[in-house]
Amino acid sequence: MRRYILWISIVVIGIFLFAVMFISTNRQDHVYGDETPNEGGAEVNIQAPAKVKIGDLIILDLSESLGTGFDYKVEPVPPGLQTFNDGRVIICGTGNKNVTYTFMVSCALDNDSDIGIHKIKVTGSQAPGPPPEPGKNIVAKVKDWVVDVKAPNKRIDAIRLAQSFASVAIIIEQDMFNTPAELVQATSTSNRDALGTNIENWKPLLDSLMQELKAMVKLGKLSTVKDHAQVWKEVAQGLREYAETLE
Repeated sequence: MRRYILWISIVVIGIFLFAVMFISTNRQDHVYGDETPNEGGAEVNIQAPAKVKIGDLIILDLSESLGTGFDYKVEPVPPGLQTFNDGRVIICGTGNKNVTYTFMVSCALDNDSDIGIHKIKVTGSQAPGPPPEPGKNIVAKVKDWVVDVKAPNKRIDAIRLAQSFASVAIIIEQDMFNTPAELVQATSTSNRDALGTNIENWKPLLDSLMQELKAMVKLGKLSTVKDHAQVWKEVAQGLREYAETLE
């Protein structure tokens, strides 16, 4: 009987030790925020890749975070660093060398605060860029993009959209926007006011413009709010010049 009890005790102890080792081995290190949301408290929740290739666009999504007043610091500082949506989206380029960026993000909610840390490793060789297009500026590109737009009142729409971009460019130069996010929101609102439901017909142009802006961010050519003013002017000029061909 004693031998049987001893055997049972050994088995129980063995199971317990195995469980402890299993839990320890499979424990996830704390990367950002808490593994479970803080009830009524701040929480930084970073959705972003751990690795990217040179030439990619880095995007950190904080939309699932709980809190306001987002602040961040990145070491080393990447090119084209910008925030959108009240700091809930961070975008930047990779640069042209292998490096690891460390993003430190904080937010607050009531009397609580939280800090999240996320590392992104950039690897690979510099991606070859598209072949150069002599004299191909935004004006010329816009006129190419408009060709794919199918709209019943294309000329009138182009003129209205040109006026929209031109008016926002003027506001940019008057320092009315503090962040790129405010600029993006104002442009979107202005374009919808100009075209109404017809804006859906202009999706090919707007999508192409978005890709061009992303490329400029990667190259560090669109890092401040005022950098957008010249681009917006060229978009307006391209639209006006195209509209003149439809008269």
